Amino acid sequence: MDKAITHYVLEKDRDLYWDSLKFVLIFLVVYGHVTPRYLEGSHFNMAIFNYIYMFHMPLFVFVSGRFSHMRDRKKYIDKILRLFETYMVFQIIRTLLQLWGGDEITYACLITPQWTLWYLVALIYWRLMVCYIPETFLHYRKMVLFISFFICIIAGFIPINHSFAIQRTFFYLPFFVMGYYSSDFDILKLINKIPSFCAFLLLFVIFLFFFFLLDNKNLTYVHHGTFSYWSYDYQHTMFRFLARCIYVPVAIMMSICVMRLVPTNAKLAKWGKVTLFIFIYHTFAINVLIGLTKRDLIPQNDFLLFVYAVIITFGLLYLSHFKYMNILLNPISHYKKNV
Repeated sequence: MDKAITHYVLEKDRDLYWDSLKFVLIFLVVYGHVTPRYLEGSHFNMAIFNYIYMFHMPLFVFVSGRFSHMRDRKKYIDKILRLFETYMVFQIIRTLLQLWGGDEITYACLITPQWTLWYLVALIYWRLMVCYIPETFLHYRKMVLFISFFICIIAGFIPINHSFAIQRTFFYLPFFVMGYYSSDFDILKLINKIPSFCAFLLLFVIFLFFFFLLDNKNLTYVHHGTFSYWSYDYQHTMFRFLARCIYVPVAIMMSICVMRLVPTNAKLAKWGKVTLFIFIYHTFAINVLIGLTKRDLIPQNDFLLFVYAVIITFGLLYLSHFKYMNILLNPISHYKKNV
C-alpha cells in the first residue's frame, strides 16, 4: 500500500478512536451529573460519583487539548468565537430560567458560568493561550508541562471560586497541555502496549478502594477544582492541597487505563461527533429528571439512575438530528451564514 494512503488510513482510524472515546466520556458526564442529586443514603452512588470524577473530565480536557492545534489562525479564532457564542446563548437561557423559577439574580450569578458552561469558558481560555502565547515558547514542552502542573497545584491558594471559571481553568490546565502535546507522537501505540487485563484490574481495584474505604462527599473539593483550598473553613486547607497533589497523578493513571480499554468502533465514533450537543443540552434533561423524581412520578434507585443516563444520552442523540436545536448552539453564526 502506498505510504500516503497508509498514513490516511491510520489518521482515519485515529479519528474513529478519539470520537469513540469522546462518546464514552460524554456518557460518563451525563451519568456523573445524574448521580449527585441522589448521593444521600446510597453507598454505591457515592462511590461511583467519586470514581467517575477522578478521570472523566481530565480525559475530556485531554482530548480537547489534542485537537486544539492552530493550523489556520482565522478559522481558529472563528471557532473560539463560536464557543463564546454558545456560552453566551446558554448562559442567558439558564439565567432566565433561574428568574422564571423565582431565584434572585446577583452579580455573582452573572460572572459565574451556569453549571457545565464553565467548560466552554475554560476551553476558550486554553485556546486563546495557544493562539497568543509565542510558538517558540510552546516548543519548550517540558518547561510548559512543568509550569502547567505547578499552576494546577498552586491555584488552589487563590481566593477565587466559581467566578469566570478561573479555578477550574487552572485546575485542568495540565490535562489540556498534555493533550496538546500528545499529537506529537503516536500515543495510542504506547498505550496499547499495556495489557488490557492490567488496565481493567487497576481500574477495578481503584473502584473497590472508593467503594469500601473512601465513601466521602467532601472529595468534591478535590476533583471538581471549583473551590480554593481555604473555602468555607481553614482547617482542611493542607488536606485539600495534598489531595490535589495525589489526585493529578492518579487521574492520569486512570485516564491511561480507560484509553486502553475504549474500543475503536464506527458506531461509537458516529455518536461521538455530537458530544457538544449532548454536553450542552443534557443539563436540561437532568433538571426534568430531578423534577420527576422529586414528585415521585418516576421511581429511582441505583440501577435506574444508570438507565436514566442511558435514556438521556440516546434521547439527545436522536434530538441532535433536529436542525433548530443545532441552530440554537450558534444562532448568530447561522444567521450571518444565511444572510
